Amino acid sequence: MTDLPKPIFQLFGGLWLEDPRNYLNEQAISGLDGLTPLFREIEQRWMQRKHTPCSPEADTWNLQNAFETFTRKETEEWKKYGVTRPHHFLVPPGGQEDADIASHTHNPTWHCSDPLKPVMIDTSNPTINQITQVGFTSDNCFFFDHIARRGETPDCIKFYPDSVREIHEDYMLEIRRHMKAVIEVCWGAHVRKRMQACLQLVPLHLWGDFKDIELFLELRDEDSGRRLVRFIIFVDHPQKFFKASTLTERGRKWRALHGKRQDLHLTVAAKLGGILIKEAFYELHHHPGEYGRTNAKQTIIKTQLREEALAELKTAVPEVFEESEKRKRKPMISELHEGLTDAPDISLMIEKLSADEYIPIFDDKGQSYRSDIIKANKDLRTVAQAIKNGYLDGSIGLSDINQITEFEYLPKALIEWLQSQNGLKTRGKPIETYHELLTAYQLLRRCGTIEHTGSTLDLALAVAFTYAYNIGRSRKSSVLDLMVLASTPQRQVMTRKCSKCGEHVLDDGFAYYAKNNPKYYVKQTSETGCGNRGCAGRVSLVPFDDKQQFCASLWKNLKDTPGKTEADWAQYIVRTETESKNLPTPIGIRCRRCEKGYQEDPSPRWTIEKIPRYLRPHRWCAICEFPTYWEPKDQRIRAIDTTTIRKTWKMLQDAGCDLRNCPRLPELFFSNQTDKTKIEAFKEAKRSKQHSS
Repeated sequence: MTDLPKPIFQLFGGLWLEDPRNYLNEQAISGLDGLTPLFREIEQRWMQRKHTPCSPEADTWNLQNAFETFTRKETEEWKKYGVTRPHHFLVPPGGQEDADIASHTHNPTWHCSDPLKPVMIDTSNPTINQITQVGFTSDNCFFFDHIARRGETPDCIKFYPDSVREIHEDYMLEIRRHMKAVIEVCWGAHVRKRMQACLQLVPLHLWGDFKDIELFLELRDEDSGRRLVRFIIFVDHPQKFFKASTLTERGRKWRALHGKRQDLHLTVAAKLGGILIKEAFYELHHHPGEYGRTNAKQTIIKTQLREEALAELKTAVPEVFEESEKRKRKPMISELHEGLTDAPDISLMIEKLSADEYIPIFDDKGQSYRSDIIKANKDLRTVAQAIKNGYLDGSIGLSDINQITEFEYLPKALIEWLQSQNGLKTRGKPIETYHELLTAYQLLRRCGTIEHTGSTLDLALAVAFTYAYNIGRSRKSSVLDLMVLASTPQRQVMTRKCSKCGEHVLDDGFAYYAKNNPKYYVKQTSETGCGNRGCAGRVSLVPFDDKQQFCASLWKNLKDTPGKTEADWAQYIVRTETESKNLPTPIGIRCRRCEKGYQEDPSPRWTIEKIPRYLRPHRWCAICEFPTYWEPKDQRIRAIDTTTIRKTWKMLQDAGCDLRNCPRLPELFFSNQTDKTKIEAFKEAKRSKQHSS
């Protein structure tokens, strides 16, 4: 029987790993060898501090004095914005200042039994309750927040002025410089994002039993050389585990995956810091819903405090709130979103979904289209009703679910519905993060500057119901008979971009095509921009693939057979995908006007000349805010404007020379011969082709 590998490599503290030579390649071993002296040096400092706590070099910094200084700076900074914010909502750190492990959360919230009491380690808060249940307690850990003022996390992120946020982060960094902890557990994506932006961190992938763990080393350059300050472990926020119960098979499977991963990270932190925690807490022992509930009176207080905080923020940064009122909103959409800054009125939303009988039926494909929309609406009603029932009977818990700030922690059924809708994807990619959810909201509402002030759940419901309403509306009746739906599933979804800014927009999940020429996608237009930030005015939502033909949804355009424009010359003069297979793709391009805007052309088009030329695309530049042609960044690539091609094509067409029936002669097409000579040459080539056939 083969013996199991024995732990022989001590990383730090009580964390022992198997022989790295059995798991890592040469390059990784070399990197580890370079870090090992740093591990030994920090352990030596750590042991020295434990045995000589009152050395002459002892830190004289005082936490209470630092908090008082921070409080004064923070409240005075708010006054510069015309608002007085209560100092008693600033919460100082808690726990043991000399602990070896620190717990770093984002901000204190109103969700506790007494939000007027400035206490960090308050187990009536469900987040703190979970952390202490695991085993990180006031006896063995130092607790501090990234933002020290009570509030809703989305409000802190969206509405805090930069100068206020800097004061909070400076205070947080000051705490970190002086705290004794050499292991720091950071909870949630918001903390992770800011820590990676503020600090010099080096990732370290572990191996063996901990092969799925990635530690981060905080390094600091000093006169004596590079120094390891502490080990940082990023873990999921406790709110991720507010929902999944071990009482169901589905919940057990979810816990076996996500809970086990969380437990493994926390085990590493505990071993590094030399403390004991509850084994397999998240996988087996955590029971959501048994703590952290507020009674009716506490809920009223929490709601009132949140409203007061929003009023203060609106006074401080009115422009952020006013942006949401600048754009015109359709009455139906306004009704859908009425009241979304607090608990959503789901009953109202369900009633506002378009009735099935108003969904158009205009051909066989229309029946399928109608069925798809009815199914999407029915599924959404089911999901929304379940969430509503959860609010009413407490099985989900409004107080818990309203704290959710990250997309992946929303109710699974709602996530699955959002991710199943083709029209809520971008280039086929479903929504997976809060940022992508907010982007979808802005693209649906055509409001790139608007900020959503409700919870993540409210935002997800707003996206879902807006989309359901949009797909239930038919195109204009005057052109409906001139359009058809996709003939194949592959063509049902159209990836799109904005004609003005060139940025991605949501895919069209129910693509229409011109009835007279189904090769032509019928584009949509918007009078208020595409929804991307900074894009305004009339725009078209056109296919992302420049090779896909399209036309406007106008009666005249659709009644006449589309195709008498760019597509004709493109088929003649532009290389096919097969003809372009050995040419570079994608192409980096820059704005020809300002030379500062840079983009990437994923589907470059080339002429059929022996030495092909790149067709410069005409796009909107976000830098100079002007539509213009874009040049290849690589100056060795020859390029040409499409206007040059169109001019020659029109000249030949007007002279009665239809090149669609002529051989492809790019050298003649682009030659410097006179128009008359060129016309005669093409006509002769056409006669020769007809004669030979």
